[in-house]
Amino acid sequence: MTSTCPHCGVAVPSDCGRCPRCFRDIDIEAQRRRGADGAEYTIVESGSRRERTRRERPEKRPLSSRAVLLLATLPALFGVLGLGQIVRDRRDAVGFYFLLIGLILFIPSVLLVTDTWAGGITTGLLRVSAFVLLMGAYLLTALVSLADLYFGSLFRSLRL
Repeated sequence: MTSTCPHCGVAVPSDCGRCPRCFRDIDIEAQRRRGADGAEYTIVESGSRRERTRRERPEKRPLSSRAVLLLATLPALFGVLGLGQIVRDRRDAVGFYFLLIGLILFIPSVLLVTDTWAGGITTGLLRVSAFVLLMGAYLLTALVSLADLYFGSLFRSLRL
């Protein structure tokens, strides 16, 4: 019978005390308590009988909608969009798209503000107008991100 190393995941014999790949020590008793389905089992000895009872892992509580909404709004002030979507469902790519678009719009707008008037008044006015356009696009993206989080996925309903 084989089990897996808890450190690197390679298959090792169940009576092996050291992993042949990463050379770390393996707790043999812990491997015997762990079942094939990966769940933890408790071994209960009563007289001459040994029984295995399954220990249930506590389920993770999902974050409240208020906490997810705060994760979507507060980091948006610093250029990080999409955290609410990422926390809600890590496997959904929409939050990562919002994060990427937000960084693409926010970082150049911050760079435009630094030394705005260093090149003269014409360059300064061009930088200010580009900043206003980029921040307008960023705020629009932030509003779409909040609407997506609050009303459900707009992208799934539009089949994007």
